[in-house]
Amino acid sequence: MKTVKMIAVLSLVSGLSLMATADVAKSSGWVTDFEKVKGESVAVEQPILAFFTGSDWCGWCMKLKAEVLDKKEFKRFADANMVLFEADFPRRKKVTAAVKAQNEELAKKYGVRGFPSLYLLDAEGKVLGQTGYREGGAVSYVEHLTKMIEGAGYKVVEAAAREKPASAFEKLKAQQEQKKGEATAEKPSLTDAPILLESPKARLDVEPGKK
Repeated sequence: MKTVKMIAVLSLVSGLSLMATADVAKSSGWVTDFEKVKGESVAVEQPILAFFTGSDWCGWCMKLKAEVLDKKEFKRFADANMVLFEADFPRRKKVTAAVKAQNEELAKKYGVRGFPSLYLLDAEGKVLGQTGYREGGAVSYVEHLTKMIEGAGYKVVEAAAREKPASAFEKLKAQQEQKKGEATAEKPSLTDAPILLESPKARLDVEPGKK
């Protein structure tokens, strides 16, 4: 009788655990809550791609976003294989005090010295790989990430079937965005000069974190 009761209790606990896991749905796009991202990583059994950026002033970050992160090839791949986390250090855009403190703590923890810096992490936040801006566009970047993910022991799932070919207008728009990103990165400014301060809350070195 005791054995039967014990089995029933264990079954109930197991069922509740599965329900709790099922309730954690993967977010679409970039998430700014690191604890939430870690929970989603456990639930979907996918690694975390942490993107440290200066979204409104870092030319290399804008270039990476225009050439890779905003492209459908990357978005399809990420949706099938990664949980996305963004730690932004803007100069004009407002962020909450909690998010700012979280991002500064994470930047210190991972030793971020330049933007853009991207880290592949497991569900506990352990670093599995690191990268930054790379030339070649979205397809090349996806291939690069695939090697990182597989090297970390995760199985890469093929993205959804390719969409219909881009229209002439879409191709023209993509070319204009790429040229805009290149122009932004090529124009040096005072805001792109390295800033190195000892305070843990100071802005980070703005040189690109290329690996």
